[in-house]
Amino acid sequence: MKTQFSILSIQFLSILLICTISCQKPKKITGAVILYSYGTVKTTSKKKVMAGTILALNDAISTSKKSFCDIQLLGIESQTTIRIQANSKFEIKQRSNENLPKVHQGKALFKVAGGKSDKNKLNVETSTSVAGIRGTQFEVSVDKEQNTKISTYEGEVDTRYRFAQIEDSQKLQGSEILEAVVAAATANTTPIPASQATVIRKKEIDKVYQENNLQTGDIKKSFSAEKFKASMLKQKEQQKLEKIPEKEMKSKLEELSELVALELSKLTSEENRSNAVKERNQKMEKVLQTRSKKVNTSSSSSSKNCLKTNSLQGFWDCATK
Repeated sequence: MKTQFSILSIQFLSILLICTISCQKPKKITGAVILYSYGTVKTTSKKKVMAGTILALNDAISTSKKSFCDIQLLGIESQTTIRIQANSKFEIKQRSNENLPKVHQGKALFKVAGGKSDKNKLNVETSTSVAGIRGTQFEVSVDKEQNTKISTYEGEVDTRYRFAQIEDSQKLQGSEILEAVVAAATANTTPIPASQATVIRKKEIDKVYQENNLQTGDIKKSFSAEKFKASMLKQKEQQKLEKIPEKEMKSKLEELSELVALELSKLTSEENRSNAVKERNQKMEKVLQTRSKKVNTSSSSSSKNCLKTNSLQGFWDCATK
């Protein structure tokens, strides 16, 4: 009897253990998977950058001259691929359980697949802007003075001013001031349709700070929600959209076609990711080699402060010299 009881106990515990393991939810993978890199690409964690490896949250990635890196975001419901261009610094931050791509400097091309539901919404930050997109192809450019240019090549991008001094302040998290600032900026969002672009200049952000006496001193004492709303409305009225030159549209759409995403189901395990990335790059070998040659022979313009020009056409003329 005792032997039978012991056998039954062991069987029961084994079944219980198997059920416990199988019933556990798989750990959600966040950050991004490296699809392809060329040239000198580094991360702040000094982790080796190679196809198939994971770029962790808050681990910034930087590219040197004549370099680029393609990544695919993890932990989101839409297939989103990004090309980080030469002389750029890029990071995926996490805020309020949201994976938040941020372009610190340089250029990044974004290809967001999927529909226009909230599940597929993605916000992209710079120090001066927030771009909200669903099923869109676009580019974000940030110069050394933190001016931001957003160009839409397909779909539509909703962009707003971002006030980093307030929005990133730990002291103001959860405060009425932060809520009022984000609400006012969001209420004055500018939609950027396909073949259009806009520039948000650092001096425009500084002007709102100055008008509201927020650049120094105690913000909590000097802040007025109504005055801030008025400043934002005035800035939106001055916001301009300009048509993207046909040459740029054709060139960028051709490059965006190279950002082929992997099926989300293939990104759930290290072995699946590694095999899927390898298979992807083998199929795209000629395309990727051609792009690498173009990058290697082209003169990088990321270090130029082209956003100081007064028009977007002027920016394009500067960037392509």
